[in-house]
Amino acid sequence: MMGVTARSYYAYEEGQRPVPSDALAKLATMTEADLNEIVMGRAARDDLQTIRAAIDDMMLIMKYLVAEYPAMDMKTRLEVARHAVSADTGDWPRTHPEMVKGSVKIITRYRFHPEELPPPPDPDRYKDNPELYERKQAEWQAMVDEGLGDRD
Repeated sequence: MMGVTARSYYAYEEGQRPVPSDALAKLATMTEADLNEIVMGRAARDDLQTIRAAIDDMMLIMKYLVAEYPAMDMKTRLEVARHAVSADTGDWPRTHPEMVKGSVKIITRYRFHPEELPPPPDPDRYKDNPELYERKQAEWQAMVDEGLGDRD
């Protein structure tokens, strides 16, 4: 319906991959939902104070990314900043370094934080279901290959 595979959709749902803008537009059209509600989880507020706060947060995040990740290209910085600004951070400020670092991990698939890759699946946990273990292992390996495969 949206023109994406089930695997891609799952990755979007889990926050492991950013949703392409064309898929967001299709979803908004199909569901007749407000795009802000889809992306941000809430309706857009158009008051000037909210707009300024969002711009200020975006600028702070971009400055942080330039300082902490000098090898990151501008396109990736923008993706990370968009993710960080739109993520549900609970009680944490969206500009908190740990929140931004989390967005970096998600968007770049741990390319900038290979030391924090999640461990591979534990085979003992899947003793009763070796096929599921193989699938989980392949997913983990794909994440490693995708995130770390194009490193300098």
